[in-house]
Amino acid sequence: MAVESTQDKILNAFIKLLGEVGFKSTTFNRIAEEAGVNPSTIFRNFHDKNGLLDSVVKRHIQDIDRVFDNIQLQGELEQDLITISDSFQKFQLDHREIILVGLQATFELPQVKAASEKVPLVFKTYITNYLNQMKHQGVLQSDADVEAMSLHLLWLNFGYFLTIIRFTDKTLLISQARFFETQIKPLARAWAK
Repeated sequence: MAVESTQDKILNAFIKLLGEVGFKSTTFNRIAEEAGVNPSTIFRNFHDKNGLLDSVVKRHIQDIDRVFDNIQLQGELEQDLITISDSFQKFQLDHREIILVGLQATFELPQVKAASEKVPLVFKTYITNYLNQMKHQGVLQSDADVEAMSLHLLWLNFGYFLTIIRFTDKTLLISQARFFETQIKPLARAWAK
């Protein structure tokens, strides 16, 4: 297992604190304590909280650009929509802190807002391209509105993500497997020719 660099320790501590206490309450001292470094180390590497934030945003955007690199689609609509949705859910969960900060601090932190908006844009582009392929192959109905379908799948997945990270009441939650079974599979069946 690779040893975590000092910069990664600092960035990971910063991300963790963003999710726990928010941007304003995340201080160099708290980050230093969480990362196990001296506050001056943070200053030398990042200068201020905006430098930290810029580094986190850059890392997040690099991850977004690679989110679908290793995805294996089979050309079978139902299973492919589950695979795409699963990749989206995993990415969102792995990056939930930056996404939550983007939702919470939309006006104060425009760079985070832009980074958090890139996730649904990349997802929508990917699913639109996939659905256009399926339409061209005759898998979807000839009059299928691919744009609307892409947005529908995006909204469904983003709504599920927000539900599982925000709510604790078990009556509001279902497992990811059940979400795929009750939401994604019927959607694929409705869209198929």
